[in-house]
Amino acid sequence: MKIIKTIALLLIILISNSAISQRNTIDDFYQVVRGMTALNKIDEGIHGSPYITNQFKKAQFVNSDKDFLMRFDAFRNLMEVKVNDSIFVLPKNLSYAIKFKASKKTYKIFQYNESEAVIAGLFVVINEMDGESLLLKEKIEIEPEKIPRNGFELYKPPTLKRVKDQLFVGYKNNIASELPNKKEEIIQLFGSKAQLVEKQAKKMKWSFKKKDDLIKIFEYYYSLN
Repeated sequence: MKIIKTIALLLIILISNSAISQRNTIDDFYQVVRGMTALNKIDEGIHGSPYITNQFKKAQFVNSDKDFLMRFDAFRNLMEVKVNDSIFVLPKNLSYAIKFKASKKTYKIFQYNESEAVIAGLFVVINEMDGESLLLKEKIEIEPEKIPRNGFELYKPPTLKRVKDQLFVGYKNNIASELPNKKEEIIQLFGSKAQLVEKQAKKMKWSFKKKDDLIKIFEYYYSLN
């Protein structure tokens, strides 16, 4: 219990500058941290990894210089923290940003719609300007097991596999919306700068269908502000 309270207090201090809402008390956070130790392991019968990077890497809460060992579970959209030999899961009912030191990758909490429900999730911040962000939702999904239909086929266990990531746009209120698929709908997001962005995209031959080109399009848009 002592280590749990120590970790909870430390995390509160680190996150509180820009994160914990007033409705969350220290006791509430102790309850969350207690639950962190109860992370359910993925069934051993499932092959593959749920992690973007299997190893724990040094990361910091934004606006803090304290290092933690963390890794991101993209299958369950969870950020794990390793303290000594214990692994905790950061709660997603708080608002915070985490930056990995080596990769320079920053994760941030946003609310978004999934399966007709509003939930909190961790997104990679690709670029941002004046409270608006282009976000990436990293995804790992499970491929169902394959049962042999005859004596020539082999059994394939359920396997976790990296799938196509999704682009989102994040706003000042920490709400994220999935980027539309249609070019016309994407251009509308640029408001008064729409014509400039479309002209530059045409000049540079950037596609509104390709992730890397969309990132360049948004980088150009943010450069105009």
